[in-house]
Amino acid sequence: MNGCSAPRGVRGILFDLDGTLLDTVQLVSRAWEFALRSLGYSVSSSDIEQLVGLPASRIADAFTGSTSSLMELTNLRASYLEEHAGEVRAFPEVPDVLRRLKELSYRISIATSLPSGTARKFMDSAGIASIPDALVGGDDVQRGKPEPDIFVEAARRLSIRPGEAVVVGDRDYDVIPAKRIGSFSVLVVRGAYCPAEKPDAVISDLRGLLAILGKPGR
Repeated sequence: MNGCSAPRGVRGILFDLDGTLLDTVQLVSRAWEFALRSLGYSVSSSDIEQLVGLPASRIADAFTGSTSSLMELTNLRASYLEEHAGEVRAFPEVPDVLRRLKELSYRISIATSLPSGTARKFMDSAGIASIPDALVGGDDVQRGKPEPDIFVEAARRLSIRPGEAVVVGDRDYDVIPAKRIGSFSVLVVRGAYCPAEKPDAVISDLRGLLAILGKPGR
């Protein structure tokens, strides 16, 4: 972790879900592989992993060259995720860190490109559904990441300004919108990943976030 602290006045934390709180990147990649192969496209889940977290339209376009089959792909992906939702687990340190943040009086929102219904099922399976104060899914905003809409809405649902929030994600397209709306950005790098964007802080797991934060609004 780099040695830096969040600015004064932070009141809420806006979390990405896949790869940040939940160990789901491979599952979501397999769901896209299933959907794309069902429609005749040759692709492997490893090709998809770096795109997990982007809107479905962006991923569909990357592998098919258009969004004409987006609805069918989305339905196939949703069917796969529904079938395997019970396999979802949080990274080991996540439940304790989230509870500690709540004890410190931080407000927490989830901001994920997943549909909100799928996100709730994933969080239920991981045992963290009752902890966040709000959830914003990709179906709750018009424009997905890396546009900032999902994080702006997540802050709004916590009744805070984006500048009073820390955005925590695992990809450049979490850092990009955080910078645009004036939020402090924290990148979780759990394995080999070379970010193109420079976040305000880098941590290797969620426990590093506690070292970056003080008490809310300090």
